[in-house]
Amino acid sequence: MKKYDIVGDIHGHADTLRALLKKLGYEEHDGAYRHPERSVIFVGDFIDRGPKIRETLQIVRAMMESGSALAVMGNHEYNALCFHTPDGRGGHLRPHTTEKVTQHQATLEQIAVPFPDEWRDWVAWFKTLPLFLDLGALRVVHACWDDDQVACLNGSNRLTDALLHASAAKGTPEYRAIEVLLKGKEIELPDGHTFVTKDGVERHEIRVKWWIPGAGKTYYDLSLPTCETAPRLLAPANRSLERGYAETEPPVIVGHYWLAPAKPELLAPNVACVDYSVAKDGPLVVYRWDGEAVLDDGKFVCCFGEHAATESERVADNGQEPPSQDALNRAMGSIMERYSWGAFQVILTDPERLRAWLVENVPQEQAEPWADPEDPAVGEQGVVNADTEQKALELWGELNKEEREKIMAAVRELWGKGGVALLPINLR
Repeated sequence: MKKYDIVGDIHGHADTLRALLKKLGYEEHDGAYRHPERSVIFVGDFIDRGPKIRETLQIVRAMMESGSALAVMGNHEYNALCFHTPDGRGGHLRPHTTEKVTQHQATLEQIAVPFPDEWRDWVAWFKTLPLFLDLGALRVVHACWDDDQVACLNGSNRLTDALLHASAAKGTPEYRAIEVLLKGKEIELPDGHTFVTKDGVERHEIRVKWWIPGAGKTYYDLSLPTCETAPRLLAPANRSLERGYAETEPPVIVGHYWLAPAKPELLAPNVACVDYSVAKDGPLVVYRWDGEAVLDDGKFVCCFGEHAATESERVADNGQEPPSQDALNRAMGSIMERYSWGAFQVILTDPERLRAWLVENVPQEQAEPWADPEDPAVGEQGVVNADTEQKALELWGELNKEEREKIMAAVRELWGKGGVALLPINLR
């Protein structure tokens, strides 16, 4: 049985992708990364947001053409196809509104405008990407596996011109199929309830945990990622959420969901997500699949920032010069991974207390992680629990660049005083 490394949404972070591939044992030969025993499966979303979209596409395509990788289409590739396909009425299948242009801006600036002929070739290549992969013992799809929507495509897993046009028309079965497979399932919030996405868009629907049966669940229970503002009201019955994804089904790996930067965890024994917001300073994540029917939390590998940590960076020398921004990102990631999320919330909500917290709670040797996750985090910060953990992660994900820089500056100051030691982040 083949062994696969399923890589999450890349969004133009080519340097991080190269670092991750090298960490996994892939080496570049004849223009493509290869492994003697394994292959990669990319979950899509190669474009938009990041700084090196063109390089990302070149890496992925070279691996696919050399036989060292497979890939499925992400919703961003699908959106690009619609954005650049005329609708026959003087517009395009994806309207060129301010919101949609902004979402696609990085790709327009980096490839479509400066290299129009090359971009047309990339758009044609996007259309060749499968919508899902069913390899028997393993399934890969960008957002959601749903047998009904797979069946709606009549056994085809690629976009034809007819399917592309039909799927862009709201209300058609084809529209529903592509929405579910590439963007996930959603339910409408009750009147008066909305939430704001990481892109700053106010929405009246929430994405849901499609792998769990929806009966008896609240909007909060079903929200994905967990939305603190989702009402604790019972969600109405929804036929598409009746079954969930049975544990007897083959493992399925997805991306798409912008999960908050954290140590990756399974969504279910046979469901894993590998999108932990690399475009929002999170890690690029891979799941290393070796044929198991029950997935394993220990088989995720992360790469934070644009460079993976090396063995020599396991413990920082107190006599070193202040570290680079990249090293600081990894240091913060170490704190996130090894210590109480409740304590980390202190860092998020009160940077001035960062110094005191680190000096008191992070031993120089980084000998042991926080002993008891049920202990009070720091003074009046209260008891660590799932809600605290999720809120801390959401807060970190919502911080703007300036706020993160303040936190990193405090870490930099502590570095020189021996208050921080550097560890790599789950890079086995």
